[in-house]
Amino acid sequence: MTKYIFTIILITSFCNLKAQQINGYVSDKISGESLIGAHVYANQSKTFAVTNTFGFFSIPLQKNDTLIISYVGYKKKEIPFATITKIPLQVKLIAETSINEVLVTAHKSIQELPEMGLISIPIQQLKSIPSIAGESDIMKTLQLMPGIKPIGEGQSSFMVRGGSPDQNMILLDNVPLYYVNHLGGFVSIFNTDALSDVKMYKGAFPARYGGRLSSVINVNTKNGNLKKRHASFTLGLITTKLLFEGPIKKDTLSYFLSARRFMYDIISRPLTYFSNEKKQWGYTFYDVNAKINYKPNKNNRLYLSFYTGNDKMLSKKKENDDEETLMNNTSKWGNLSTSLRWNHIYGSKLFSNISLYYMHYKYNSAFEYSFKDESNKYSTTSALRSGINDFGLNTDFEYYVHPKISFQYGSNHIYHTYKPNNYEYSQPQINQDSSTQISSVNKQKSWAFENSIYGELKFYPLKYLSFNLGYRLTAFTTTTKTYISKEPRALINVNFPKLFSIKASYARMSQYVHLLTYYGASIPADLWMPVTETAPPQYSDIYSLGVYKELLNNNVAISIEGYYKKLSNLIDFKPGYNIFSSSQDWTNAIEQDGTGESKGIEFLLQRKTGKLAGWLSYTLSETTRQFANINNGKSYFYTYDATHDIAIVGNYKIKDNLTFSATWTYMTGRAITIPNEYYETPQVSFDYIANSSPNINHNYIASSYEQKNSIRMAPYHRLDISLTYKKHKKRSDRILTVGVYNLYNRQNAVYYYVGTKDAEDEM
Repeated sequence: MTKYIFTIILITSFCNLKAQQINGYVSDKISGESLIGAHVYANQSKTFAVTNTFGFFSIPLQKNDTLIISYVGYKKKEIPFATITKIPLQVKLIAETSINEVLVTAHKSIQELPEMGLISIPIQQLKSIPSIAGESDIMKTLQLMPGIKPIGEGQSSFMVRGGSPDQNMILLDNVPLYYVNHLGGFVSIFNTDALSDVKMYKGAFPARYGGRLSSVINVNTKNGNLKKRHASFTLGLITTKLLFEGPIKKDTLSYFLSARRFMYDIISRPLTYFSNEKKQWGYTFYDVNAKINYKPNKNNRLYLSFYTGNDKMLSKKKENDDEETLMNNTSKWGNLSTSLRWNHIYGSKLFSNISLYYMHYKYNSAFEYSFKDESNKYSTTSALRSGINDFGLNTDFEYYVHPKISFQYGSNHIYHTYKPNNYEYSQPQINQDSSTQISSVNKQKSWAFENSIYGELKFYPLKYLSFNLGYRLTAFTTTTKTYISKEPRALINVNFPKLFSIKASYARMSQYVHLLTYYGASIPADLWMPVTETAPPQYSDIYSLGVYKELLNNNVAISIEGYYKKLSNLIDFKPGYNIFSSSQDWTNAIEQDGTGESKGIEFLLQRKTGKLAGWLSYTLSETTRQFANINNGKSYFYTYDATHDIAIVGNYKIKDNLTFSATWTYMTGRAITIPNEYYETPQVSFDYIANSSPNINHNYIASSYEQKNSIRMAPYHRLDISLTYKKHKKRSDRILTVGVYNLYNRQNAVYYYVGTKDAEDEM
């Protein structure tokens, strides 16, 4: 197979010798922002290219060719070959509208490109979708696409094609993040004002991505306006936002800075202090995004990116009577990341992106209870600390071998430091004449080194046939063992231009980290655990087959995708197990060697531009899990399984400055476990102090369970609407959004509980 591929490359490399390789960047003329995914087309040689994450392209041109560059929302630009004097080209497109800030993603022909399972949502369209309290959120918008299901009402976390939330790789400026939620999951860490582009892969993963089983979400922030300064201020019901950007040196050096904060704690802390016996309660979160964009010369670009975001929840109560009592409970969690990226052009065919980054995730929870008597002070304290530090180096190269062949290759290197479950506890032991402090400490720290290399080949051997072939080799080394994973990827696209295209793909993925979500703390704690000898890596094998069609000058897209996913080495909590036991390893708290299956059909009808735009998505699916010690070893429905999932999203432009938006969602009720019967059983208790006879209680109610997740909740459905008014002035844009969440007041159940009813009550 390898010899065959290299033979094809050799033969095709001698073709089209009269063509000259041209490369360049495509950007917005007003702001200088890179336009990701713009189409670049040579009208005579019939070759095309698509700009990458940095707006870069490379394409061969013949002497009689004209280069045509197009991007949705922008005026098309034509550049004859004879007028090209400098390389790389600096192509600047002008927006069709008079409003300066137009941020949309480019149109891609889904029939032509060897890609499937790819979702790309324009940032402007995202902002117009109805949301809770007007806080637009990319993570919630993705849930409206087929194959993606939320884990709860209003939650930002989701599952993709039967996977779990931790199986989604989320990249911010090429840095992997471990926790992306605020406000208990109702808001994600992504401030839409700071974003330039979002792409998601849910099936046919390119070889350059790895580390998770179910999806890859690649989020890029703005580079900063290279032309002029710009600032904005947003006062919302949930957050307050600030944004500053502009040139430090015009067309060469720019900055970008945005900040967002949840403001309710400013009110809740003093209010609870004065109204509730000097008890303070508060919660807040914040995000800060910053970037420096530097263009020293035509062949080099540097990007320095920074992000930090934290949540904090506290509850504090102090009493002053005969004895002083203090109770203090504080939880903090969040991410910090920074990256330095260097783009370089080697000649006319080779482009590189090398990035160095640091990422820190932490979760800290502390509790203190103290009191005083006449002469002594006593305190009980507990603290949980969990975190991950990553140092990473990525090298990515794109080599444009030929108009019909492009090759991407590179490597990823990450040094992980895990502090998964550091727990400290201390309490006084008070005797008649003295007191001592009893302490318990459980500290864990481990390291791992993750290395991978990859190669990815895009190949167009025939007019109606294209391939994306890839291979990724990963080695994960811990203190005791090294795991090696071989991950082949393949996609074939057969395109019938006037009819439709058929695509098929296979991808194998591996994951070297496990997520345990513990609900015993004041709020859920996400504890990330590295693989061990007894908890090996998780694996997934994903098969996909789809049919794609574009209509109305490629403005309407229709796709039907079927998939089958096999998961292995899954874990789950053992019922009632305390993960904070200092005498036990965390692997004793979980069931291991689980398997999973997910299969389904996804339908998407999308209109991309026009007075009425939006999409209709439908998913028919089934997801199961199987563990040897759960449900008697039988397969059962996964907790987040939903047979039917429908979403309808519409944006109607009433006027140029007035848009009405609506979203309706429907989902089959989830699978839950409830008792199939209750019965009375005697309960025996003893009074050891009195040394009396056993006491038998005949009123104890016991429960019996037949099968795990054998009951379905009622279907979930909801309608949200919003109205957005925009007014453009010379120096500012004013945007007012009014929305209604759950318009017809559907009472969707969050959980079920079982009660009892006397026979007399039914009469």
